[in-house]
Amino acid sequence: MYPCLKISLNKIYENTKMIVDKCQEININVWGVTKVFCGHPEIAKTLQAAGVVALADSRIQNIIRLKEANLNNLVLLRIPMLSEIDAIIKYVDICAVSEITTLQALDKAAKFFNTRQQVMIMIDVGDLREGVYYDSVAQFISAWPDTNNLDIVGIGANLTCYSGVLPTIKITERLVQAAKLFKQALGLNLEIISGGNTSSLGLVWRKQMPPGINNLRLGEGLILGGLTLPEGPIAGTHQDSFILQAEIVELKCKPSVPSDEIGCDAFGNIPVFEDLGWHYRAIAAIGRQDVFPERMTPVDSTLKILGASSDHLLLGLPDNHAYRIGDIVEFTLDYVGVLNAMTSQYVAKVIDK
Repeated sequence: MYPCLKISLNKIYENTKMIVDKCQEININVWGVTKVFCGHPEIAKTLQAAGVVALADSRIQNIIRLKEANLNNLVLLRIPMLSEIDAIIKYVDICAVSEITTLQALDKAAKFFNTRQQVMIMIDVGDLREGVYYDSVAQFISAWPDTNNLDIVGIGANLTCYSGVLPTIKITERLVQAAKLFKQALGLNLEIISGGNTSSLGLVWRKQMPPGINNLRLGEGLILGGLTLPEGPIAGTHQDSFILQAEIVELKCKPSVPSDEIGCDAFGNIPVFEDLGWHYRAIAAIGRQDVFPERMTPVDSTLKILGASSDHLLLGLPDNHAYRIGDIVEFTLDYVGVLNAMTSQYVAKVIDK
């Protein structure tokens, strides 16, 4: 059934094994982030087989999916909603927290369910997304509540996802300094100092990761080999572990520029057209409801993505093309493209072992 996303477990395993081994050389363990593939159990098991020590996700629904597949060591990355506290106690081994109010709610729920909850405090080292701002850590610690049912096992930081701030030695050392404050003020010997995500792999490869950082949370690096790193993909890794296939439903020769007045398209944008004259155009049965065309690259380099509506992907073809109605075209995807396609219920997922 098309559209279809073909997933190579072997390529994901090889990427993960290479990166995990490299991190272990400097005593950094890896949590495999499963959100990009919506917590698919078979892919998660592949990450575990390759050496990740925990599985991390942003959505409690995906955590539950992993738990029901008998997978353990589950981390909730997105800071919790108060409305999901009970589910966290039931399904999550470690959760990321940045608010005193949330700590108190978790402690109260853990006491009610007669259990303990592990917590990682998020520190904002400069990207301005979640976390206690690094200059305010001492103030945050001074407001620390009684939490008799929580185990504070670590601190973590996130970079590049919101402001695009790149990891550097100076920025990452802010997290190490925050860990020292927690030890001095609360006597906490933190097991985990989680220095970031795939964007931090450059520090690993350059052997510049500050001492003390012992954990990274990796998703894009494991499935696509660091495709979006400033340095480019990691040598020897696969960027085609996910291949999107779509079927051609129309094939015609048409003008490349409309001859009439142009307004907004279906998404409120005013399109801009390149004048290629009359040319061959194919329509594939997939659209923006499934994946953003900007996140797709045709495997056949002679094809050009012209644009997409909700359900139709328009492709420019060379004059000497050999495509026919019903043919399948293939695309590699970047991280956001994989996330789009995995999330769409209209894209079939096929595991290639």
